[in-house]
Formats: sequence, structure tokens, C-alpha cells
Amino acid sequence: MTKRTKKSQVKTAAWRIFEETGQLPSRQSIMEEIGGGSARDVAAELAEWKEELADWVHHQRHRPDMPDTLYQAMITIWDKALEDANQVAQSALDKARAEVAEREQAAKASAASHGERSEGW
Repeated sequence: MTKRTKKSQVKTAAWRIFEETGQLPSRQSIMEEIGGGSARDVAAELAEWKEELADWVHHQRHRPDMPDTLYQAMITIWDKALEDANQVAQSALDKARAEVAEREQAAKASAASHGERSEGW
């Protein structure tokens, strides 16, 4: 009986196999590690893991030469800075949208009020 697999199971198994053997895991080795699963789901999730692995390798090759703890601290700070910047940008965007909506409403009210006056002339 085939059961649905969870991404976390596949990725955890993939990392374990990769770290223990130094080899890229196969669909079969993942299924053996997690005790079954859907071959199609495992293959799709393994392909996603391989993309993440490629990104990780790229970052490792291009990271500054510094202790890992310092590098991780810098990444944490950078991620927080990006998160904060996104919040500020979203807030500014929300404010601008509200101002535009307010101006559109005022323009409609003004147009309606001018329309009523011209009918009475």
C-alpha cells in the first residue's frame, strides 16, 4: 500500500543519506530510509531538495571567509533587516493606497456635487 509522503520526511532522509554517504540520494534510497511512500511524490520532493542543495552549495562557495557562527549571525541580521524593510515598504504601500482611495472618493463626491448644481441652473 502506497502512502503519501511528507516533504519533511523526504528532505530529512535526503540530508541524512547525503551526509552519511557523500552521495546524492536516489528515489529508492529515500523510500528505503522512510519506509515506503509514493514514488512519484518522493521523486518530486527529491528534485526540490536537489535544487535546495544546489542553492546551498552555491552560497557555501560564495560566502565570505569567516567563522561559521559569525556568518550565521550576519545571515540572521540580514534576514531580519529584509523582513523589517518589507514591513516598512508594505506599510508605505498601504498608506499610499489608502490616500489614493480617499482622493478618488473625494473626486467622486466633488463630481457628484457639481453635477447636482448644474442640473439646477
